[in-house]
Amino acid sequence: GPDWIQIGHEGGFLPAPAVIGQQPVDWNRDMGTFDFSNVNTFGMFLGSAERADVIVDFSQYAGKTIILYNDAPAPVPAGDPRLDYYTDDVDQTDVGGAPTTLAGYGPNTRTIMQIGVAAGVPAAPYNLAALESAFATQGTTPGAFAASQNQILVPNSSYDTAYNQTFPADSYVRIGDNTLTFTPIGATSPITLPLEPKAIQDEMGEAFDPEYGRMSGKLGLEMQRTVAGAQNFVLYGYDAPPVELITPSIYGSPIGALGDGTQIWKITQNGVDTHAMHFHIFEVQLLNRVAWDNNVRLPDPNELGWKDTVRVNPLQDTIVAFRPVQPTTPFEVPNAVRLIDPTMPEGTVLSGGPNGFTDPLGNPITITNHYVNYGWEYVWHCHILGHEEMDMMHAVAFAAAPRAPTTLTATRLGGSQGIALGWVDASKTETAFVIQRAPDANFTAGVTTFTVGANVATYTDATAVPTTQYFYRVAARNVVGDTATPGFPTRTADSAWSNTATTATGPAVPTAPTGVTATSSIVNRDLNARVSLRWTDTSTTETGFRIQQSTNIGFTANVVTTTVPANAVLFRTANLQRRTNYYFRIQSFNAAGASAWVNAVPFPINTG
Repeated sequence: GPDWIQIGHEGGFLPAPAVIGQQPVDWNRDMGTFDFSNVNTFGMFLGSAERADVIVDFSQYAGKTIILYNDAPAPVPAGDPRLDYYTDDVDQTDVGGAPTTLAGYGPNTRTIMQIGVAAGVPAAPYNLAALESAFATQGTTPGAFAASQNQILVPNSSYDTAYNQTFPADSYVRIGDNTLTFTPIGATSPITLPLEPKAIQDEMGEAFDPEYGRMSGKLGLEMQRTVAGAQNFVLYGYDAPPVELITPSIYGSPIGALGDGTQIWKITQNGVDTHAMHFHIFEVQLLNRVAWDNNVRLPDPNELGWKDTVRVNPLQDTIVAFRPVQPTTPFEVPNAVRLIDPTMPEGTVLSGGPNGFTDPLGNPITITNHYVNYGWEYVWHCHILGHEEMDMMHAVAFAAAPRAPTTLTATRLGGSQGIALGWVDASKTETAFVIQRAPDANFTAGVTTFTVGANVATYTDATAVPTTQYFYRVAARNVVGDTATPGFPTRTADSAWSNTATTATGPAVPTAPTGVTATSSIVNRDLNARVSLRWTDTSTTETGFRIQQSTNIGFTANVVTTTVPANAVLFRTANLQRRTNYYFRIQSFNAAGASAWVNAVPFPINTG
């Protein structure tokens, strides 16, 4: 039959048309390779949820009947005869299968479609060269892929014609790699990103339903340090703290720079089935697959570009890169804050996987059912129905940046009480607010940070020095993940900063008066006495003076406190008892505070 000319898949246009010839399914028959028996040759090969936009040229098949035929095993790669239905197949009712399929009836998984091509003079063959030219970037005129798709993350020579550039032939990950170094499109120097270790396990003895023992498939994490003969996985079901967390990228930020959320996942598959892994909310770039013996398996030409579903084969690591960007919306999407297991009461001890819960480092841990912030909760899962329904699905927690607080104000309080801040909470997704204080408007030095909880819109900075001018700004923070369970990852996304608020400096604490003297005089026909205090005013910022008198040196008995206005240098007491010792002291004060006390001389003074 005619070739397939595939121009796109579920992610949009391919970098170049992929011409796929008619080829029966076959398997890797090299027993010396680790991924022996995987399907490795085929025609149009699509896993569950994979899609293909194709052109088929029937011009040279006038008057012919063509059958669209499926010969793929199910499941891939091993196959189960009970899932292979065709005319006159074997009766398999005795082993749980279907009876023989009669001619003209179903079920039939092999003959999918019949196409009758009209007879007549054959048309001219399809112009493949013109199609390829339309996909290639010519000079500064972008081709179909470059014009319609976001730039890929990790370039290689498969994308040369799509961008009219020459990229390295080898930007592939090897089995022992924990990082990938590459030069993004438009960059002048390479960057290095870590590989996030993910795991898939579907073997009966290692991944099963702990409640009933039913066969299951699990997603999880591969531990970075494995040992020979043991692939160390930490498996989690859907009802678990999230371990796939994503921070959105900022539009225009370079890959690998601050504000970039690019991740590269290295998915290790220690199972028996090929899983069509479907990513919600974002698309991925398939970089390569690599068998456990380090044989690199390149993407097929129709797997290039951006995809949302990728086939993950047994005994291979599959490497994908992605860079989600938070969209701009006229409204705010709230966080998904829910119990880990919504079907069970809060506080219930959760069962976990086949051997209970462990943290991401493999340490046993008890987890009770509690509320967790899953952010914008999406999923990644196997698109084989029996697998996704049996727990081969994980939440993907997207840490969306909250909306920035507005209308920040700063008001200096009296004395040394500090500075009161207030703002408008404009977000539904913050888990806290971060306040920064600095002595300069650019926040380049001397920055002090304070944190308050969600839905709080005020704060008093009690540590502010009255004589220093400060600048303040506030950001909303969204922390996603299980913050209550030790060892599990979290991600933080902050809003933009609010407006900057500042206050003028307050007055300095006044200096203390000097030369304080006390003199006594007899009044009221020798029945009483008065004391006159005199001092030198050494300050220009006081708002008054505070004078205390007492009959003991500790000023704890018979204390009388009097204030006099600023600039005063003399004070006379009311009538006092004669022949009594009195202690006097004085201090200056203003809104910033008070000076030290100064004792009057003599100390005490006797009223004679």
